[in-house]
Amino acid sequence: MLCFICMTTITAYLNIDNEMIGLFAVLVMIDLLLGVFGSIIYHTTNKVRFLSGFLSKIMLLMIPVIIGIMSRIVGTQLDWFISATISVLAIGEVVSILNKYLKLKGEKPLPDLQPVAIISNRLRVIAEKLIIKGEVNE
Repeated sequence: MLCFICMTTITAYLNIDNEMIGLFAVLVMIDLLLGVFGSIIYHTTNKVRFLSGFLSKIMLLMIPVIIGIMSRIVGTQLDWFISATISVLAIGEVVSILNKYLKLKGEKPLPDLQPVAIISNRLRVIAEKLIIKGEVNE
């Protein structure tokens, strides 16, 4: 609950549409849950994989916030750009959700949206490196 209050406060301050970011967050959580269900069903559960997936989803949610902070620092209105970014990321999440659903049904997945897939894959690699580095240092 506290996380939700913090996020809505930050997004309101940055003039980010709360409904849009909230719905995007719902898509992210659905995608995350389907990923967890899929890994349980296919017996591919892995601590690093789960943590990196979770961290990459959090990073996806942070992209519009980071752009909003940058626009405040620079002193420009980038509301249209933030909305466009959320829209592109949301489309990527919908494709990811559909692909996970199709995989669970044993059907062929949809093709990846190239820009969104690149961003998501890069965030996952960064998250995995951070998690593995953290485990090595423990």
